Parts: sequence; structure tokens; C-alpha cells
Amino acid sequence: MKVGDLVKFVEHSAIEYENMHAGLVLEVDVSMWGDEHVPAGVKVLWCKTGASELVYEDEVQVISEAMTA
Repeated sequence: MKVGDLVKFVEHSAIEYENMHAGLVLEVDVSMWGDEHVPAGVKVLWCKTGASELVYEDEVQVISEAMTA
């Protein structure tokens, strides 16, 4: 997962039922609340609401990869 990827919540996530929209990855490898263990966090900007949220990277899946230069 990298900055610019388009993501959505994975199907097994309880949160998926609250938010079925796509989001844009803004930041990767975020230390979640001081936890140094895997999985790392990612910051996602949700397209429909415009709100950003920190989630564990295993809670979202890439649906479209960002272009690389």
C-alpha cells in the first residue's frame, strides 16, 4: 500500500457496513497509538465525506493503485 492508492474497507471488517465508500491513502506506516507492532496504520481521506481517518492497514484493501512517476 502506498500514498495515492484508492482503498475501501475489507469485507470482513465490521466498519465496512458503516462506510462502504472509497478513500485515498494520504500517509502510510503510521505508528498506531505508539504500537510498534504490525499492522501499521494508514491515513485515509474518505471521498464522500472529506474526513480523514487513521485505520490499521489490514482493515482496508487497495481497489486501484496510484501511478508512479
